[in-house]
Amino acid sequence: MSESEPCEPSDVHHAATIRWGWGPMQDLVERAALVAAARSQLGRELKEAQVKRELKAAQDFFELAKNASSPFMRAYYRRVAER
Repeated sequence: MSESEPCEPSDVHHAATIRWGWGPMQDLVERAALVAAARSQLGRELKEAQVKRELKAAQDFFELAKNASSPFMRAYYRRVAER
């Protein structure tokens, strides 16, 4: 095929298949796998961050329960911390 001849889509696909393995779909599959892995990692990081925030809040409420002036407030802070 010379530069003056029009390029057929099948020629381009064939060239891509030879050059990149099993064609343009490989790039899409690889990108999808990377996105899935990133989402999974992000999900774990978000859950870990949420657990850390909840533990910190529980510690803060237990501290408030220890230092509360009335039995009602001690019981309230303890119940909130145990959630």
